[in-house]
Amino acid sequence: GDGDGDGDGDGRPGLITTRRGFQFLLKPPAEQIWTILDSFLQTQYAANANVGGAVDGDQHQGAAAVSFLLQLGFAEEGRVRPLSSFGSWEKRSVVALAQLGLLYPLKAEGITGA
Repeated sequence: GDGDGDGDGDGRPGLITTRRGFQFLLKPPAEQIWTILDSFLQTQYAANANVGGAVDGDQHQGAAAVSFLLQLGFAEEGRVRPLSSFGSWEKRSVVALAQLGLLYPLKAEGITGA
């Protein structure tokens, strides 16, 4: 836009980067991703607490989350894993991480839900 807040001149409101957002964008990409993942995990724990998750269940879910993120961190880039190989919590996480652009869902011919 031209600074008037109307986006690209199409009448829709534009987005403005805040000081905090700009500082985030200046961080190295790896630090950006870990910041996003940290916020993601906090959101997941909060959602679990809101549905009455037990403390033991939270600890198990926390361990599963760390294990899942470590698996992703050490996965070979470009290696495809079928969605069916993930547990239910991991599947929900895959969807959320794909929405953030951190994972790329692929649909292969003859495979559904991938």
